[in-house]
Amino acid sequence: MSKESKLSIGEALPLSFQHLLAMFVGTIVPPILIAGAIGASMEQRITLIQAALFVSAIATFIQLFPLPLFGKYKLGSGLPMMMGMSYVFLGLTVAVAKDRGLPVLFGSLLVASIFGILMGFFVDKIKKIFTPLISGVLVICMGIGLYPSAVRNLASGIKPENYGDPKNIFVGLLVVFVIAILNKVGKGMVKNAAIVIGMIVGYIVAIPLGMVDFSNIGAASWFAIPKPMAYGLEFDTGTIITFTIAYAISIISLLGCGTVTTFGAYGRPLTGEEIANSSIGMGLGTAIASIFGSIPMAGLTQNASIVSINKKTEKIIFVLASLMVLVTSISPKIASCLISIPPSVIGGGTLVIFGMITISGMGLLNRTGDDQHAKFIAGISIAISIGITYNPTMFAKFSPTIQTLIGKSSLISGVIIALILQGIFGAIDKHKVVSQEVAEEAAK
Repeated sequence: MSKESKLSIGEALPLSFQHLLAMFVGTIVPPILIAGAIGASMEQRITLIQAALFVSAIATFIQLFPLPLFGKYKLGSGLPMMMGMSYVFLGLTVAVAKDRGLPVLFGSLLVASIFGILMGFFVDKIKKIFTPLISGVLVICMGIGLYPSAVRNLASGIKPENYGDPKNIFVGLLVVFVIAILNKVGKGMVKNAAIVIGMIVGYIVAIPLGMVDFSNIGAASWFAIPKPMAYGLEFDTGTIITFTIAYAISIISLLGCGTVTTFGAYGRPLTGEEIANSSIGMGLGTAIASIFGSIPMAGLTQNASIVSINKKTEKIIFVLASLMVLVTSISPKIASCLISIPPSVIGGGTLVIFGMITISGMGLLNRTGDDQHAKFIAGISIAISIGITYNPTMFAKFSPTIQTLIGKSSLISGVIIALILQGIFGAIDKHKVVSQEVAEEAAK
């Protein structure tokens, strides 16, 4: 890692708040969907949201301050990354919550997380297959796969019937243009905090347009601590197996986040130790999440992209951001203030972030140089991946697990296709080399 400069708290605060805004909505959406699936009361809804925020802060601290285990292994990677909800698990967790209940959901996730921790001790062995080609496809698919959610937010209002209202689109695009202009003409802190400034401008403009709902702020309490095992824990073998498979695949998403971070901030790939230690830390974070009533953890690529944009990796930024998340988890009043941010403002900010994720992936692909076969594989993988994402019903006759892991994830499907083709092409090249050596030997 490069030597970090020192930032004052005053300099770090806007950068930290930017990370909070980038991760907040993505973190509270899964508990909201789970609450809707089980018909949760308002109290349960708030409890699930609090738990998601609370464990996200704890999981981030685990990554920021790794504890030594044995040998080269540590509990956490030390990388400047924010942790939050894993969308690889989203469809599965909502389905299990609805069909089997929260005790089975969180109990089965707890057992799967233990297997996830064990996976971390071996995952660095796969580092050699994550070439610039695979890393590039992974990050590009991740970015493009997030576009629909950003655009949906950009067009959304505080009520479903307001979807597509011109003022929503105006405010969302205003945020996009403010961020773009500040990146062009801004200097120093203004440029580094362009995303948060753009979202603040959008929020201010949205108020007189009637796009901000303050009603929940007054009713929210000031202080409430998340409780462990609030729903109890039950275990189901089939659900545990499904979650364990999903966990293995979610490690790919973690590698995508780490890759964006290290290439963007330090100009280098992930090391084997970083892969292993971040995976172990994610496993512990997921175990804690299960105990407090939340879905598994993941590295947040939208925050990694911010690091890639502003190159700011000072630990104080992420410590303050994690403390902000922690405060929102124990203060429903503060959390409700952030929830009042209009979806269109969030959509504008995240659209820029997701776009930068895609650009980061293109930068990784450029590291393949003039390898036309690599570019051919990338083109096929990305095309199939995005095609599947927009046509998930093609897997309607497959198992629910396949539908969720492949049909609903541009990231997973793209990487699987790229890995298969990379392996086939590599085997063909190796066969050609061996055949040529045999022919040369026979000619002597």
